[in-house]
Amino acid sequence: MGAGSSGYNECYKHIVRFNEVDPYGIVHHSVYLVWAETGMQNYLSDAGLFTKYEVEKISCKYISPAHDRDEVTVRIRLDKESDVNAGVLFFSFEISISNRPLVRGKISIRKGGS
Repeated sequence: MGAGSSGYNECYKHIVRFNEVDPYGIVHHSVYLVWAETGMQNYLSDAGLFTKYEVEKISCKYISPAHDRDEVTVRIRLDKESDVNAGVLFFSFEISISNRPLVRGKISIRKGGS
């Protein structure tokens, strides 16, 4: 999990599956949020941070669609306003194909109970 020049860490690669697309072969908008959270979970695991959390807010801007059998990459960045000691983390994410952005967004989480 190395950070690139944008500060994002590559956390998840995924090949689009048949069940994630509509009849025209375009990925359904809700699937991007699943991929973003999977990338964030991988980031948390790799960084040794908490494993139980509650999503407080998630937002995204759709830029371009993915299609059936595309390989997408999820990149995550822990934002500066995060406070690990207080159990509050803020992430930015980008989902792309070959560095062509598809979605950009933000996720905020709070450490969950045990």
